[in-house]
Amino acid sequence: KKMFGPNANPSLILMMKRGFAISVDGDSTRAISNPVTIYWPEENGVITVQANTRNKNYILQLIEKSSLKVIAQAINTPKLNAKNISPSDYYIRAILDVNANGRWDPGNIYKDTEPEKVVYYKAADGTRAIPVRANWEVGPLQFSF
Repeated sequence: KKMFGPNANPSLILMMKRGFAISVDGDSTRAISNPVTIYWPEENGVITVQANTRNKNYILQLIEKSSLKVIAQAINTPKLNAKNISPSDYYIRAILDVNANGRWDPGNIYKDTEPEKVVYYKAADGTRAIPVRANWEVGPLQFSF
């Protein structure tokens, strides 16, 4: 019988009893019980992005297409390597972080500032969505902005 691996589907639960940690004031923690997700490489994918830019401050983000949730990001680092991502379609975008605060800023009409520029990766055929399937490795994708 296979105990580990993608077909075994073990369920792990992290359990800690009440009082497993005590603060300097004598306060103790409550009991917790949380499931632990196991990511199997055979069931997930990998995507690697290499940024080619002269911009000093930028944020690379990997976004899940249907939920528009940010899955991974890298700040001022030319390589984004996202492992164990669920099979789906993804977008890659770069935010040109002009004020270097690590997030996208909208414009302000009162201060006469424009929104920080956002650039999306496009494949050679012009599509933005990048498919990732189980046991796939995509990239390194060259992203110039």
